[in-house]
Amino acid sequence: MRGRGPHHPIDYEKEIWDEWMCPPGGDDVWQRGIKAFKKHCHQCHSIYPDGHVSSAGRSDWGPTLWNICGRQAGILKGKVGEGQIRCSDYLQDLGKNGLVWNDANLMRYMRDPRPFTDVGDSQIMMRFQGIPDMGTRIDILTYLHSLRPFDPYGEGVMHNLKDRKSWKGVTLLGHLPMA
Repeated sequence: MRGRGPHHPIDYEKEIWDEWMCPPGGDDVWQRGIKAFKKHCHQCHSIYPDGHVSSAGRSDWGPTLWNICGRQAGILKGKVGEGQIRCSDYLQDLGKNGLVWNDANLMRYMRDPRPFTDVGDSQIMMRFQGIPDMGTRIDILTYLHSLRPFDPYGEGVMHNLKDRKSWKGVTLLGHLPMA
């Protein structure tokens, strides 16, 4: 994938090929993934199906990462069903043209998000510059795989939401394909 804009595109084919899949990781990888997620992602993204903001972070700037693995790009606009966050037209177009958040594309995005965003869009105010370390990205991806229904951790996330008002009427995005 090549980026748009004035930056120098990265040759991802040398690092991640299209069929690349996250290697299985144990609890140690998953625990590192939680820590790395909190450091790099939690400030802007929710892990909850309803996209609510946690008390520990400003997670209302980006769409929820609940069930992100295998999801079509650009289909969520922030909090599920509320449309509070503008997903870039460019990312929506990429999704309409078949971009799916599979393991390879998530790794590429975490390495350098610029090819996935329209750098000329003044509505996109993302400060995330990417994570160069492949091991850290694998740790985060291992954690992201647990943010879905029927995963023990994902079930715990859903259980914690049952008492929230925002839980009523929330889809779990279960109709979307999972990796």
